Amino acid sequence: MRTHPSILIIDDDPMLCELLALHLSFAGYDNVRIAEDAVVGGRMLLESPPDLLLTDIIMPYLDGLQLLEAMRGDDTTRNIPVIIISIRKDDEAYQKARQFGACAYLQKPLDAAELVATVKRVLADPTPM
Repeated sequence: MRTHPSILIIDDDPMLCELLALHLSFAGYDNVRIAEDAVVGGRMLLESPPDLLLTDIIMPYLDGLQLLEAMRGDDTTRNIPVIIISIRKDDEAYQKARQFGACAYLQKPLDAAELVATVKRVLADPTPM
């Protein structure tokens, strides 16, 4: 793990992405990149794998759970810790996130303190849920 961990946020809501990046920046995480969907984010994952991924579930083209499943099948992205952020509160989404090795599942709307605490915890111990 690098001294300044890199974090990739994938979400199709640009305002939320900027808000998440701002919260993380205030907490000292200044190496944050943003992708507007899982296709662009998937390319970024392969080109320059981050230390941590935060991804939404509901997005165009490829949803966050499909992305997570694909990541686990690729040697480059298999071990990247993932935090799911979603408005979905159903057990099916949570169980799929768990099945595909997500480290945490945060529900929108996000609390800034919970976000930062979860990022800190997962970077220190990326054990799946």
